[in-house]
Amino acid sequence: MAEDRDFRKLLQARWDQGRNVCVGLDTDPKKLPDGMSDVHAFNVEIIKATAPYASSYKPNTAFYEANGRQGWEDLHKLMTYAHAHYPEIPFLYDANSNDGYVHSIFDRLGFDAVTVHPYMGSEALKPFLE
Repeated sequence: MAEDRDFRKLLQARWDQGRNVCVGLDTDPKKLPDGMSDVHAFNVEIIKATAPYASSYKPNTAFYEANGRQGWEDLHKLMTYAHAHYPEIPFLYDANSNDGYVHSIFDRLGFDAVTVHPYMGSEALKPFLE
């Protein structure tokens, strides 16, 4: 799937069409709207509503990892849907949510410690220090 996709070409084509918004899919199941419990269905609705404007999408993997196997299944379903319905839109693997990683690392996976890099400053370290 990825071997025939060129991120830069896909992104440049979207920019050339005046589509400059990168849409984050940082879907926390605890924060879904009332009456909605399916992360995949929620993300599909976001994509449908924003595809005419989006240059790209970036699912934040920490939110998926934090939900264990179901989270990985949701992420896989999302990418399968995206490539089938919106092959012209690039997707970025966003690995920048320390709150999500803290939950995944300690609560889901049961690690006792983690190494972190302070290059993003004290705000980025705060979730780990708490």
